[in-house]
Amino acid sequence: MDPFTLVALASSAFKLVKESCEMYKEGRQYVLDAKAEVEAVVGDLKGVQEDAKGVWGFLTGLFGGKKEAIAQKSVEKPAKKVKQKAPAFDENQIYAQVADALTKFFHAYNGLKHYKEEQEETASKVGDEEGQDIAIKLVIADLQMEKLNEELREYMVYHVPPEFKDLYSRVNKMLGHIANQQQLARKEELDRKKAVAWQRRQVIDRIRHRVIIGVVTTLVILWTWMMILTMIPSTSS
Repeated sequence: MDPFTLVALASSAFKLVKESCEMYKEGRQYVLDAKAEVEAVVGDLKGVQEDAKGVWGFLTGLFGGKKEAIAQKSVEKPAKKVKQKAPAFDENQIYAQVADALTKFFHAYNGLKHYKEEQEETASKVGDEEGQDIAIKLVIADLQMEKLNEELREYMVYHVPPEFKDLYSRVNKMLGHIANQQQLARKEELDRKKAVAWQRRQVIDRIRHRVIIGVVTTLVILWTWMMILTMIPSTSS
């Protein structure tokens, strides 16, 4: 894949991270506002009840009757607040979006690293002009990717909602752990292949040695017989 395509993929993933975090902030703020609104309504109702009790006591002292009718006329109902439609807010879905975006970003980031290693090996086998073209593209793409990685790190550290805490450092730590495990697995696989190749060479060497010994033994026997035959005097009939 072209290095600039990988950079574009990383940039899109970073954009998705920011959009998901902003969506989380807006959704969480709506939940907090709705909670505050409910608490305010409950407070208003409690105030109305207290006012009703005060008015009720006053009227009872004056008239001593028609309690319920007078109290109802004296109590003003709180104005109903217009409820806004709740925006779609699924906390788990947003977490999944952020995880997916980070996965795509680091896939592109690591993809560029692998591409760079492959192209550096290829550059040594092509002409000067093509090698220069490869080098320039790699340098520019690498600079862009490093800039994106720095922006992502800064955003994830300083601008994400508090609920995400140290998500970036945790992701990096886990990626490093997985990379180490993969490196160990690759080393074990390489060691296994080397051991298999060594055993194969040992088998081939043993076969080769046996063939050589067999050939030499056969030649020695033939030579011995020839010497014996030459040493036996011929008899005339």
